[in-house]
Amino acid sequence: MKQYLTSLLLLVVLFSYAQTNFQKGYFIKSNDEKVECLIKNEDWKHNPTKFSYKLTETSQENSATIENVKEF
Repeated sequence: MKQYLTSLLLLVVLFSYAQTNFQKGYFIKSNDEKVECLIKNEDWKHNPTKFSYKLTETSQENSATIENVKEF
């Protein structure tokens, strides 16, 4: 029984760390318009070609590509 509870606790901890979250940030569009938003943190190892963002916590998830933005 003790091993079962330990295994269950370990799985819960692992799944809670595996979730990606949105962090406050901004990006600049090609027309120099600055957009304050929440950017999905995906722990990129290299420069991404696209990223996901939300304008507010409750809004729907959007995506942008590096062809459409100057920086984020």
